[in-house]
Amino acid sequence: VITIIVGELSKYITIRQSASTTGKVHVENAGSLLELLKCDVSKIEELTISGYLNGTDFKLLREMSNNLIKLDLSEAHIVEGGESYFFEANQKHYTKNNVLPYWGLGYFTELKELILPQTIQQIDNYACIGCYELKNIDVPQTIGRIGEDAFYGCASLESINITKKVSVISIGTFCGCSNLKQISLPEKLDSISTMAFGNCKSLTEIKLNDGLRVIESSAFLGCSALEFINIPQSVDYIGISAFADCSSLKELMLYEGVEDCHSI
Repeated sequence: VITIIVGELSKYITIRQSASTTGKVHVENAGSLLELLKCDVSKIEELTISGYLNGTDFKLLREMSNNLIKLDLSEAHIVEGGESYFFEANQKHYTKNNVLPYWGLGYFTELKELILPQTIQQIDNYACIGCYELKNIDVPQTIGRIGEDAFYGCASLESINITKKVSVISIGTFCGCSNLKQISLPEKLDSISTMAFGNCKSLTEIKLNDGLRVIESSAFLGCSALEFINIPQSVDYIGISAFADCSSLKELMLYEGVEDCHSI
């Protein structure tokens, strides 16, 4: 075990070296994660980070996407600045204050455990897309928005709790989460977007909240284990094929007050 003290005692890094490496680091100055780690980052499997992270740090984290198994960011703060961490279609992407960034942890294919920063206010589009091994995640109570396809294809995800501040489940947010068995929806949820839960093949039941108004087209397409669903009286729009290919569906309770209801 190597412990390096950097300046004040609150600025520390602990590296446990073996065939794989476990790291714990405090980043006082955003952009200095690489400088602090001082090891072969391709061998780090578990990493705990506190302090401040910007685009430069997320660029490094993305270089670790094939080896990280556990990432604890609970005491980290995501801030703007630093380098572009992701380049797509001739566009550079940079971090924003208190936002888990667009594609920030996308396709971390070995990641099983993720603890999000307690200060983030948004999970941006595609933030955790393709994290195939990710099993459970708690969304901090500070979150007000979860973006499109944020957890798309997280095939091992079994459960998730969504903060009460979230009013919209965005397009494709949990699409392809084929092992998702249970989900807790916020009481103030207003709408469920297209393919939000598409092909969640292990989902047997979902409790929709009173106050929900909109279920967009294909919202629950291919939820082949879904057996029961109660549409709240507050719902006034159900899109085309919202429950198509739900082959196990035994009972769907629907009030007469739905003004715009397509083939479901």
